[in-house]
Amino acid sequence: MPVLDGHGFLLEFNGGRDASRPPVIAISAQTDGAVARRCLDAGFACYLTKPLDFDALFARLAAIRTVVLAAREAAARATAFAQSAGAKANSASTEVATRWRRATDRAERRRGPRTEGSRRGDGDDGPEGTER
Repeated sequence: MPVLDGHGFLLEFNGGRDASRPPVIAISAQTDGAVARRCLDAGFACYLTKPLDFDALFARLAAIRTVVLAAREAAARATAFAQSAGAKANSASTEVATRWRRATDRAERRRGPRTEGSRRGDGDDGPEGTER
């Protein structure tokens, strides 16, 4: 490519390995294994050499499609699970708060009305260490 090589293009297009972007296939005349490894490490979905074998290209496209669809499905399931877990957590924390409020209300009723000097947290425990 006259201005940008494939790695530069991939960085501009994807910002590296951005899963929200479509996969990019590297096609090169270089058959060196080190070049293929460098392309895969850079974030290309696969590496094919020229002259292009269209059967290999279509096989790779089918494999990439399968992986992308599986990743999208897994992400959707993870999102649904997180939303469900969040709703359950909110429900559980509401239940805990409700039980706590009920327990403190029962304790207040058993204790009777409080006087001005016997508010919680004032440090005055009353006679012999008992609360007023």
